[in-house]
Amino acid sequence: MSEIQGEFSKRVGGTSKSKVRITTDTVVRGGREGPKYLGEAVVTGQGGKERKFGRLFAKTIDISDIDIEKVMAKYHWLKERGLPVLPTFRFNKETNTLIATDLSRGGKRILVDRHHLLGGHGISPSQIQNLDELGRNIEDIASKAYDGGEGMELNDDNYMLVLDKTATGYQGELYLVDIGYGANFLNDLGTRDRRAASLETNKSWARIFMKEIQGLPI
Repeated sequence: MSEIQGEFSKRVGGTSKSKVRITTDTVVRGGREGPKYLGEAVVTGQGGKERKFGRLFAKTIDISDIDIEKVMAKYHWLKERGLPVLPTFRFNKETNTLIATDLSRGGKRILVDRHHLLGGHGISPSQIQNLDELGRNIEDIASKAYDGGEGMELNDDNYMLVLDKTATGYQGELYLVDIGYGANFLNDLGTRDRRAASLETNKSWARIFMKEIQGLPI
């Protein structure tokens, strides 16, 4: 086990910071931005009083072409538009570390993305009771993010499917989680990339994600 600690902010330039210490117990595999962990978090409040916060996810970004402040700006833009982002999401600029909600709830829920497919969890698509609804929801997310050409482009790396076990199968819920690569403000793109970006491109990546996690050909 190791510890990740520091003062974490909600917003770039914000004065509200929380002193957090995470005792890590799990290494999270997949992705290329840097080491990722899960662990139990303790928050230190005024007067040095500590309280248990529960489990958090932590990622230290160790590649130079991702700006952690830009990641935070994307997170708040998506959240303000009602798109499904992580409930807790904070950053430490000095250590280039992000902390966020553990969507697995300590392993009680199953997390599926392009690196961790349904089949790897021993789950078939037919066991997901709301699969058709999820297919519609993800295209709606892609459309809202595009925002009539004034928003963001998304790709298959940005989505995660979270599964809750039911008596007869699984119920799924979609989130936008990994918004370093692939999620970009359209106004930040160069001329050629901006021309290539479109609502249909966003929707196409959403459909690709749904095929990938099912192990279907793209």
